[in-house]
Amino acid sequence: MDEYFAVLKQYAVFSGRAGRREYWTFSLVQIGIAFALAMWLAAALPNEPGDNIRWRDLGAAGLPFYVMMLYALATIVSTCAVTVRRLHDYDYSGWWLLLGFIPYWRSGTVCPALLQRHGGRQPLWRRA
Repeated sequence: MDEYFAVLKQYAVFSGRAGRREYWTFSLVQIGIAFALAMWLAAALPNEPGDNIRWRDLGAAGLPFYVMMLYALATIVSTCAVTVRRLHDYDYSGWWLLLGFIPYWRSGTVCPALLQRHGGRQPLWRRA
């Protein structure tokens, strides 16, 4: 949990490196919080089971919807910053993050760069 708050304290620091532990702890806590907020939102929706959800229903859900959107907006910069620092750990440019917005490129380029340990390219701090 300390890694999560450490990333939030480095809110907009795009330089430097982020280790696997820091990156993945932050990511898993983010997923957990988003899942809990989504469950709160689903419980607050006024629809019957099996009905389609409409945008106007999200506004009717009230507080859960606004808390979820506020949390997403509050953490988007720190999420991008820790991802860029993780890419820097293996000497990839932070611009590689933008490849994640191109369909089918994310799984082939960005994800392996975030998952690798010490194979392929060596991190900057290990190069002689």
